[in-house]
Amino acid sequence: MYSVGITAIDQQHKKLVDLLNQLWAEMMDGRGPQQLAATIDALVDYTVCHFSSEETLMRFHRYPDVAAHCAEHNRLKVQVLAMRDDYRAGRSRDPNDMVNFLRQWILDHIMHTDKEYTLHLRAAGLR
Repeated sequence: MYSVGITAIDQQHKKLVDLLNQLWAEMMDGRGPQQLAATIDALVDYTVCHFSSEETLMRFHRYPDVAAHCAEHNRLKVQVLAMRDDYRAGRSRDPNDMVNFLRQWILDHIMHTDKEYTLHLRAAGLR
């Protein structure tokens, strides 16, 4: 259901969802702020890496809406980095807000925005 039909991207999406699930499980297990912060860092870092990978593929294969897609990525990066910084600085004690926001954003992004560029990339021969 959440597959975009390009193996490398699907694997990255799975890793993002796995990191979200890990953060959720750690929250439910009552892990401390240091453990949660480390997982949040891993999630944010992997998200940035994934976006870079997608953007490289889109540019290489001349996806016509690459600028709009990158702008959407940049908006999320700004929001997520701010959430992470707020958590680390103690301005936000509840990582649940970040998990819920990211879960919804990632799933919506995969099902809508990513499906648009993958049609173009699959037409270019990527699988």
